[in-house]
Amino acid sequence: MQMPDIRKPYFRIETPSNTQNPNEKIIVHLPNDPFVAENVSNSSAGCYTMGDILVEDPPNSGQYLILGRQDDTLIHINGKKTNPIPMEETIRCSPLVKQIAIIGHNQFCTAALIELNAEEVSNYEFNEIEEKIWEVVEQANKKAPSHSHLVRKLVKILPMNKTLPITHKGNLMRQRVNQEYSTLITKMYDEFLNQPRNITTNKKEQSIWTRETITKCLEDKLKSVVQTSDTIKVNNSSRSIFDFGLNSLQIIELRNFICQNICQIPKNFLYEYSSIDQMTEHLIRYLQPESLATHTDQLSDPYHYKLTEQIIDKYIDLMKQSSTKATETRKNQQSERVFIITGANGSLGNFITRDLLKEPALVVKRVYCLLRGSDTKQRLFESFAQRQIKTSILTQSQEQRLVVLPLSTNLSEEHLGQTDDIYQELQNEVTDIIHSAWKMDFNQTVKDFEYDSIFSVYNLLKLATLNNMQFHFISSIVSAGSGLLTIVKEEPLPRNAEVALAQGYGQSKYASEHLCWAAMNLWNIPVNIYRIGQISGDTQNGVWDITEMIPMMIYAGAGQLKKMPNIGEDVNWIPVDVCSASLVELALKSSFDISTPINERVYHLLNPHVTTYEDYLNSLRAGGLNYDTVSLETFINTILAATDVTNPLVKLASYFEQSFSKKETLKLPKYEIVKTVERCKILESCPPIDSNLIKLYLNYWKQCQVLKT
Repeated sequence: MQMPDIRKPYFRIETPSNTQNPNEKIIVHLPNDPFVAENVSNSSAGCYTMGDILVEDPPNSGQYLILGRQDDTLIHINGKKTNPIPMEETIRCSPLVKQIAIIGHNQFCTAALIELNAEEVSNYEFNEIEEKIWEVVEQANKKAPSHSHLVRKLVKILPMNKTLPITHKGNLMRQRVNQEYSTLITKMYDEFLNQPRNITTNKKEQSIWTRETITKCLEDKLKSVVQTSDTIKVNNSSRSIFDFGLNSLQIIELRNFICQNICQIPKNFLYEYSSIDQMTEHLIRYLQPESLATHTDQLSDPYHYKLTEQIIDKYIDLMKQSSTKATETRKNQQSERVFIITGANGSLGNFITRDLLKEPALVVKRVYCLLRGSDTKQRLFESFAQRQIKTSILTQSQEQRLVVLPLSTNLSEEHLGQTDDIYQELQNEVTDIIHSAWKMDFNQTVKDFEYDSIFSVYNLLKLATLNNMQFHFISSIVSAGSGLLTIVKEEPLPRNAEVALAQGYGQSKYASEHLCWAAMNLWNIPVNIYRIGQISGDTQNGVWDITEMIPMMIYAGAGQLKKMPNIGEDVNWIPVDVCSASLVELALKSSFDISTPINERVYHLLNPHVTTYEDYLNSLRAGGLNYDTVSLETFINTILAATDVTNPLVKLASYFEQSFSKKETLKLPKYEIVKTVERCKILESCPPIDSNLIKLYLNYWKQCQVLKT
């Protein structure tokens, strides 16, 4: 719809205070609106706010789509949103369904309560009813985003004597549903998220499970969970299940299935053993402990150090076998640079895209953005708006300086998921690649990062050879975060996987750094490594993703549990806008000359102005948080013992338990930044994480309604 000009003096369109997405708008009728009855208002200013949620589509067009109503939107504990109306409409099309309520506000995921049509169901057995209901639920899932999907365990068919409350117009009264069925809803979620421990499997039950039967059982279940017809891929039992795009909800469902049907497993089992082959091997060990002694591979490499080195060697061998090589060194080009940026819709990617476009056209001629998913241009605009970055720079740069590739990017494919023509255009035009896209998961192993992260580095390096491009790899300080190196210098890391933090994210960054140096030696590609520390929200609006660990530690730890650890590392977080501006400054100064010493190609982007942990805690209190400081052990035990599944720290319980299983505090190494600060004036002027910035972040989380003081 489009608002007529004649009505504009009587209303305004604004972003509601309780949304996390600045694209969402509501209509506020002003007190002078002749179409609003006298003395009708729902605000202290005398205005009347409509409950419809709008989104401007396309951006800056003045045309709006109605997404739904504010009181219908479900906001999950991870910050994601579900519009239940389309799903309910699909399910209600079944003649067996009289009414349905999809719930899940302030829960980890959605659930459904279904009231049956008494006349229709009398013709079926109950198991037939369940199957027919599930068929229509699956249809609704296909049309909904993955985080909104219903799982079978959370679809409850109500007894025939129960009804769902509706208005006289037949509309569902969602709040009344939550009130009247609160006990049932709590029980449903508790049984799903806290799978009860199975009775110890007896010897007779153990005997039915062999490697073959477990593999077949897991393959069948995986096919049903991912709902794919690609049996060839699913039947590749050595492939990580995360390559199929499983989300955390599906992981819970798969773990529950194993607990119920095979044997009890730890919460992090699927993250540690993510292929069917690995699962089968370790399930056999649980079922037949006597076989443990005959399988020592995993025991000899519990932290995946050998595997990490094997992955590096694997791709270096591929480089040696390839005939690809940059034959000529590009002249040290300082003007009309053309950049590819991957992960442009991520937080850092957004700001890098903005900062590149802020440069004069004589310096940065064009920026190509590679994004995953559909509607790539729309998603880039939405991500800018969500982070409160002005979208006008995108609008002004379209066509001439900004190219958002329309096809979904797949960096694991040789041509990155693009057509031959587009790939050829990139090959001919691009001078620099900034690789920002990376999977953020601290539970998965390095093997799970190989296909969609490490392999993507190899493919991008291969593209760089075709036109002597410069490759800028955004690494992380966790690539050297184990503490084995007490001081990490601004230079390449040694070939020792033990220097990386012993989890998949850190090891994948470590491995990829070594692939970059190998490409420089074997393929003559000029590469630059940017090891980035903890990134915080920006310095203007304080936008900091509520799904990241430190925000959760603050709003769920200090805010919800009312506890924070009494010891911790000093704070050298770098605000995302400062990090981006520093990176762009360094990238534009970087040299195409392959003879430039490699020690001049490594940068550490951390805040040069360190805040002590004690001052950080004081800043939280100055921002209005009241909490107790407790020992690290007490803090972790509080999380492990928590029964409130609405606290997002609960889903990180296994990570905390594994990462801090030792009694001593994890001591991070010291990272030298002298050379980086000398080369980058923006980094030198980075503000400290003081009470002013902390208050900015706290205010943003209050707006997101995850922090309550």
